[in-house]
Amino acid sequence: MNHSLSVHPLTDEKLPVISSSSKTRSKMDLIISEYRKWHPANHNVYRGHTDAAWGCAITADSQFAFSGSCDKTIRIWEVQRRSEIGQLQGHTDAINSLALYNKDKYLISASWDTSIKIWDWTFRTEVKTLGNHISAIYSMSITEDEKYLITGDANGGVKIWDLELGSLHRELSCEGSTVFGVCITNDKSAVVTGDYSGNVREFDFNSGSSLSVTGGAGNIQCLTVTKNKKYIIFGTRAHTITVWNYEDKKEYHTFKSHTHWVRNVLLTNDDKYIISCSPDKSIRVFNIEKKKEELKINGSEGFVNAIQLSKDQQYLLACASDNVMRMWKIGFPCRISKLAGHSGAVICMALTQKGDFLVTGSEDTSIRIWSLDKKIEVGILYGHSDTVNSLVLTSNSKIIISCSSDKRILVWDFESRSIVHEWSEHKMEIHCVAICPNDKTIVAGDQDMKIIMYDLPSKTVVKILPGHTDTVFSLVFTKDGKNFISTSADGTLRVWSMNKIGEHERIEANSGMIDTISLSPDQKYLVAGDRNNKIYLWDWEEKRLIKTFHAHSDFVRCLNFSSNGEYFISASNDQSVMIWNLFEERQELALFGHSSSVRCCLLSLDMKYGISGDYNNEIFIWDLEKVNTLELADVRDPIESYLFLARTKMKTPVSQNCYKGVLSPLRINLAHIYAYLGYDKQLNEALKLGTEIIVDLDNHSPLHYALERRSQDCIDVILKYMVEISVSNIEKFLNFAHALEDEFQSLLENSSEQLEDFLDCIFYKVQDITNFAIPKYTLPKLLYSTHSRIKPEHFVIESQEITADSKAADSKEAPIEFRSLPFPIHYYKGSTGSIALLESICNCPNQRILRTNFVKTFVRDKWDSLWYSILALTLIFWANLILMIVLIFYTQENRDDSTIIALSIAFLSINGFLWAYEMVQALVTGFNYFRDPWNIIDIGRISLCVAWVILRVLKLDNYSEFQIITWFMVLLNFFRGLSCFRAFDMTRYYTRLIIKAAFDSISFLTIFFYSTLAFGVMYYATVMDNYTNFTIWKVPYELNMGNFNNTDDFTLEYMTFIMASIINVIIILNLLISILGDSFEAFQTEAEHIDCLEMAEFCKELETLMFWKRNFNEKRFMQRCQDVQLDDKKNWEGRLNAIFDMMQEIKDNFDTKFQESKEIEMKILTKLEALEKRL
Repeated sequence: MNHSLSVHPLTDEKLPVISSSSKTRSKMDLIISEYRKWHPANHNVYRGHTDAAWGCAITADSQFAFSGSCDKTIRIWEVQRRSEIGQLQGHTDAINSLALYNKDKYLISASWDTSIKIWDWTFRTEVKTLGNHISAIYSMSITEDEKYLITGDANGGVKIWDLELGSLHRELSCEGSTVFGVCITNDKSAVVTGDYSGNVREFDFNSGSSLSVTGGAGNIQCLTVTKNKKYIIFGTRAHTITVWNYEDKKEYHTFKSHTHWVRNVLLTNDDKYIISCSPDKSIRVFNIEKKKEELKINGSEGFVNAIQLSKDQQYLLACASDNVMRMWKIGFPCRISKLAGHSGAVICMALTQKGDFLVTGSEDTSIRIWSLDKKIEVGILYGHSDTVNSLVLTSNSKIIISCSSDKRILVWDFESRSIVHEWSEHKMEIHCVAICPNDKTIVAGDQDMKIIMYDLPSKTVVKILPGHTDTVFSLVFTKDGKNFISTSADGTLRVWSMNKIGEHERIEANSGMIDTISLSPDQKYLVAGDRNNKIYLWDWEEKRLIKTFHAHSDFVRCLNFSSNGEYFISASNDQSVMIWNLFEERQELALFGHSSSVRCCLLSLDMKYGISGDYNNEIFIWDLEKVNTLELADVRDPIESYLFLARTKMKTPVSQNCYKGVLSPLRINLAHIYAYLGYDKQLNEALKLGTEIIVDLDNHSPLHYALERRSQDCIDVILKYMVEISVSNIEKFLNFAHALEDEFQSLLENSSEQLEDFLDCIFYKVQDITNFAIPKYTLPKLLYSTHSRIKPEHFVIESQEITADSKAADSKEAPIEFRSLPFPIHYYKGSTGSIALLESICNCPNQRILRTNFVKTFVRDKWDSLWYSILALTLIFWANLILMIVLIFYTQENRDDSTIIALSIAFLSINGFLWAYEMVQALVTGFNYFRDPWNIIDIGRISLCVAWVILRVLKLDNYSEFQIITWFMVLLNFFRGLSCFRAFDMTRYYTRLIIKAAFDSISFLTIFFYSTLAFGVMYYATVMDNYTNFTIWKVPYELNMGNFNNTDDFTLEYMTFIMASIINVIIILNLLISILGDSFEAFQTEAEHIDCLEMAEFCKELETLMFWKRNFNEKRFMQRCQDVQLDDKKNWEGRLNAIFDMMQEIKDNFDTKFQESKEIEMKILTKLEALEKRL
C-alpha cells in the first residue's frame, strides 16, 4: 500500500512552549500537543545553489552538512541555523558525490569533470586531488571504516582508493558500460558493481579477479549491498528496486512503487529498510523482510537526485533539481552506550552493591571491571584458562567468586584484583555459582550433574550434592538463606535445604532445557527461561506456574529481576533483550541493537539502565530513561519511531512489531493515543492487530483517556474488545483487565451499551479449580481476599480435613464453580471507595448493569451485611407510625392527659432519633442531601410531628389549623412509610412501582383534570342559582363516580351527566387503566434492576452515616463460590431479556458483517483504481 505525505517546508522541530496556563495540563496533554504539531513531511530547506543539487553529506555530530551541485560548487551549511557558512570551489563540472572521512576532518568529492578531490572543509581549502578517471564519475562509495573509497565512471572503469595512503589501490573494468553503482562489502572480501547494461559484477577485493557476472538486471542506476552480505539491492531506469540474494544472485523481491528512474538507494544501519529517491519527486522507505513499502514522502518540488543518512540515522538529506538540499529529522539520539574490551563473548555479569561498578566474565578467560559512571574499563582479572561462565559478588562487594569451563572456582579480592583462593573439586565444566546472603556458603553446579557446596570463611568443601540427571545450569539462593534453587538440563527445578544440606523439594517444570532462573526479591515469584524460547513465571509460594511468555524466538539465556521486584529482564539468542512487567504479566520494553546472540543481562539498581553482553564481545548499556517525547521507548532502528508516528498521523496500520511498542517517557502505546484523540476505528484495528491495553507510567489506561475526554465510541470499542477476548483468550483478558482497575468506578457511571456485557464477563468464572467439592458453608459464599488467586480451602473442605468422625464424612461432593474479579475493589463498609462505588452503580445511565452478576453480587453482599441495621431502622419508623395513630385516636377521644404525655414523649423521642439520623446524613453529604426528595419529605415530616405535639400540649383553640397540621402530618408519615417496604424482598420494588405509575400518569391526568373542569363549569351553568362555586369541582367528580340526582325530565343537567359519563368514565378512565397496564408491564421487565437499585441506594445511605470508617480504603479481590448455575430463562422477565439479548446479538453480527462487506468493497475499488491507472 502506498502511504503518501504532503510537504510542510521550513518547519523546525522544537519542544512545545509551556505557558503558565499549561501547569495544570497532564503529561499526556503535553505529549499529544507535541504530536499534533509533528508531521512526517516537516523538513528544513537549504537554499543557495544556482543549479541542480546532487551529492550531499553530514558530519557525525549532525552540526554541519554539505551539498554538491551542477553549479560546480560545494556549499557548507550550519544545520541548526540553516545558513550557508562557506563554499568549496575547484571542480569544473557537476559534483555528484560527497563523503566524509578521518573523523569528519576531510571531505571527498567526485565530479563529472573526472576528478576526485579531498578538502579540508574547516579551512575551506583543497588538500589534494586524489586522482582522475578518463570520463565522468557517476558513482562513489566509502567503506564503513573509511579506509577505502571506490568510484565508477561513464566508460566502465572502477577504481579503489586507499585513503590512508592517499593513492590508487586497484582498478577494475566493467567492459565499457557506465557504472552507476559501486560497493565494497562490509567484510572487504568483495567489490560489487552495477552498470547501465544491466550487469551485476562481483570482484575479489584482494586480487581484483572477477568472481561473477550476472546480467538481465535492467539499466542499473544505483546499487548497494547489505552489511551481512545477504542481499544486493539496485535501482533501475525501469522504475524498480530489485533485491537479489547475494549468494546465488536470484531475485528475492522487486519493489515497483516509483514512477521514474530510481536514482539512489541506501540502507539503514540494521539492513532492515531501504530508502530510495527518484525523479518522480519522491523518497520512499521499503521493508526488506516484509517486502512492502512502508512510507512515501513527496519531499521535493524537483527531481530527487541523491539522498544521504547521517551516521546516527537522525537525519535524512536529499538533493534535488530545484537547486535545494532538504533535511528531515527521522530519528532520535542513540540510547545505547557500548563497552568494548573483551576479545571473546561476554558470558556473565554482576553489579556491585552500590551499582557503580559492573563485573563481566568472558570466553576470552578474563574478568573485567567497568565504571558505569565513566563507562570505562578500570580493571582486568586474569586467572582462568577457559570461559568464565558465572560470577557473583559478596554483599559488601569486596569479594568476587567466579567459575569457569576450566573446572575451577576462583575467589578474588575486588580492591587488589588478586586471587585469594582456588577450588578444583569439579571434574567437568562449571556452569553456575551462587553465594548465600550471609556470604558464608557458595554453591556451584557443573556438567557432571553435581552441585558442590563450599564454606567461604574456612575455604573448605562442605558437601557434594548429587540428584540432577543432566548439566546444572543455574543456581539461586532465597533471601533468608535457608534454601537454594537449582535448575538443570533435566527439566527440573530443585529446592535444597541449607539446614539438612540436601534436596528438599523437586518440581517437574514441564519445559525444555532450562538455562536460567531468577527469584524475585520478595521471594514470591520465580522466572525460568528454557531452550524452547519460553519464559515461565511461577508463583513460588504456591509452586504454581502462572504464565508462559513466548516473545523470544530463540533460546532464553539469562533472566534477572530488578532491585524493586517490579520488573525482570531477559536475554536471548534471537539478539534481543526484553524487559517485563511482573505484576501486569506483560512485555514492557523490547531492546534491539545486538548483532549476535545475547548471553547475559541485568537491570541497574535505579532502573535507569539495562545492561547486556553478547557473543560479539560487546557490552550494551541501554538508557531506559532519556526517551524523547515522540520516541519509541523500545530501542529499535531509529527510523521506526518516525515510521510509527507517520502511520498514526495518516491513520494507517503501523508495522506489526510496533503494535506493542510504547512511546515517550510516559510509555503510552497506540491504544492510549487513539483513545485520547477519539479515533475509534483506528483504536479498534490496533487492538485487533496486537496493541495491548496497558497503563502508562501515570497509571492511566487507554480507557482513562477515553472516559476523561468523553469519547463514547472509543469507550465502546475498548469494552467490546474486552468482551470478545473474554471468550477467545481469557488469559489476555485477565491481563488487560488489570489495567482497567483505576477506571472501574468511573466506568460504572458511563452509558455504554457494552457495559452490561463487560460487567458480566469481568466477574469471570475461574477455570483451573476443582469442579466438585464439599462446601464449608451454605452456598453461595462470598469472600474478599487479599490473594488474586482463589484458594479453594477458604470455601471447601480439603480431603485431609475429612475424617471418619467429622460431619463432612457423610457429605457428598457437589458441583460448584468459582467466580472472581481480576482486580481488587473497595469493599469496606463506610469507606470512601465503597460509597463511591455504590454511588456509581446508582447513578449509571445504563440501568441494565443492575442485572449483571457482579453488581447483583456486590450489592446483595452489602445488603446482607447491613440487614440488621436496615431492619432496626424500619421497625423504628413503623413504631413511629403506630404512636402517631394512637395519639390521634386518643386526641379525638379526649383521653387522660398523663397517657397522652407519655405517648407524646415516646413519639418525640423516636422523631428525635430520626432527626439526628437526618442531620448526620446532611452533615456528611453536604448540599447533596437536599437533592434527594425523600430527605425533604423527612425534614417536613419530622417538623410537623414536633409541631403537632406542641400544639396538642398547648391545646390551641383554633381547631381548623390543628386539623390541617394533623392531616399533612399523617400524609407525609404514611407516604414516607412506603420506603420502609424496601427492607423486604417481596415488597421492595412496589414502592418504586407506585411512584413510577404516578409519574407515568401525569400527562394523562392533566387531560383528565381539564375535562373534569370543563364538565364542572357546564354543570354549574345549568344550575347556577342553587350551588356554590365549589360545585365546579365537586359535582364533576361525583358524576364520574355515578352520583347524580336524576329527574324525569330530559334537562341540560342530564345531558351533561351523559357526556361526562361517556368521556370521563368510559373513555378517559379506561385509557388510564391501559396506561397503567403498560407501565406495569414495562416495570416488570425492570423489576430486577429496580430491586437491585433500591438495595444499592439504601446501602449507600447507611454507609454514608459511617463517617468513622472513611479512611479504611483497603482493596481486596471479590471471590465467590456457588452452585453451578444455568441461565434462568423460565420466568417472564428472563424470557424478555433473553429475546433482547438475542436481538442485540443479531444486530452486532449484522453490523460486523456489514463492516466486513464495506472493507471488501473498498479493497475491490482500490484494486480497480490501481488497475485502471496501469491500463
